[in-house]
Amino acid sequence: MKASFKAKANIALIKYWGKTNRELNLPAVGSISITLDSLWSDTEVVFDESLERDFLYINGEDFSNPIDRIKSCLDLIRKEAKVDFFAKIISKNNFPTASGLASSASGLAAIVLAASKALNLELSPRKLSIIARHGSGSAARSIYSGFVEMFVGKNSDGSDSFAKQIAPASHWPLEVVIAVTDTKKKEIGSRAAMELSALTSPFYNEWIKSSVSDLAIARDAIMNKDFESLSSITQSNCIKMHSVIMTSNPPVLYWNQATLACIKMIMDLQKSGVPVFFTVDAGPQVKAICKPESTVMISDLLKKIPGVKKMIISTIDNSLV
Repeated sequence: MKASFKAKANIALIKYWGKTNRELNLPAVGSISITLDSLWSDTEVVFDESLERDFLYINGEDFSNPIDRIKSCLDLIRKEAKVDFFAKIISKNNFPTASGLASSASGLAAIVLAASKALNLELSPRKLSIIARHGSGSAARSIYSGFVEMFVGKNSDGSDSFAKQIAPASHWPLEVVIAVTDTKKKEIGSRAAMELSALTSPFYNEWIKSSVSDLAIARDAIMNKDFESLSSITQSNCIKMHSVIMTSNPPVLYWNQATLACIKMIMDLQKSGVPVFFTVDAGPQVKAICKPESTVMISDLLKKIPGVKKMIISTIDNSLV
């Protein structure tokens, strides 16, 4: 029993940072993202009754211990299929893993989609999103292409905390230029940093309170294709999230000098009238979202910044629901 699936990474325009339930991995705030065509995890899942535990290999490296987040997803899928076979997972990412480029989003989504396919399950996108959420909050969004919103939900069991597409890629064909400023694994992962922020940042509660209005503004901007409004709220939300992260105790600093230089370059381009805005997830990589006519120019300028190691250009993915 085996199957493969290629899922895409996503970048959050309105960020997910914080949890209300660690066991169910319920988000403290909603989020809105775009799924990227150029960043993917290609994953094969093999269920085998001879295996004594689950195994995970990413780009040829053994990641099997610990595997708790992935096991929680597999257990839910095994329960749906009424089987108890362990699985071997072989995954390949075409971009740096655990470095702030949402490899957990594409990776967990690919595992959930491949595993359900291997066991001949016909689960709804909503159900798949809920299962993926148990492994990674951002993975719940990578079940879909286009513009995607993740809902906090109100039910204590998490049954209404899922993602759905709010607009297809064709609705607004924006492009993304990614400046990779560091390919190393993050020193502190997002999950641990979220917990630290919730416990110690003086700005955490205000971050939670402001999320509802941020989501509404971004949602309306996407529906109305209002570039200026989406630009303003995305950048504001990004800075707020990193302010929470940086004011944790001890502080967590994901950015480097090249990160700041890229942000400054994008802000200068904005002042000159170029349709572009920035966002940065939990890592040092800078994403410049722009209209297609500006993509090449923005990439050419960002790649000249000292410390930028690689440029990635992507459209918005349209391969899934």
